[in-house]
Amino acid sequence: MPNIPLQKLIDILRRRIPWAVMKPLFQHHNLKKGRGWEDTISKLELFASISQEKEHELIEILSKIYQEHLIAGEKSTRFYRETEDKVNQIINAFDAYDVPGSSFHNSYPYPLEETELLPSDSKIVYFIS
Repeated sequence: MPNIPLQKLIDILRRRIPWAVMKPLFQHHNLKKGRGWEDTISKLELFASISQEKEHELIEILSKIYQEHLIAGEKSTRFYRETEDKVNQIINAFDAYDVPGSSFHNSYPYPLEETELLPSDSKIVYFIS
């Protein structure tokens, strides 16, 4: 998992996870929270300013929350019955796939910055329906 600055991680979490979902996660991890994201961010920054160890600890906790949310948070899942051979074929296909290097690959599991998504010579196209 790539190293990520605390501010960037907080911003990613804020954009991805609604406060109502995040609040009990802060409670579970014994992190101080405020009333909503703004107050909580101030408390997180204060905690991180105590020492580098506290900042690292906070980044570890928030990274774990983010990873777990990607895997299991707010998902709609459907399960299918398949034979063991079919499941093994799917697993082998994934195992054999070599993910090419890219900016997406390098930043995974975190999203790219907007500036990384749009090359400087690109033009934004708006679709109006």
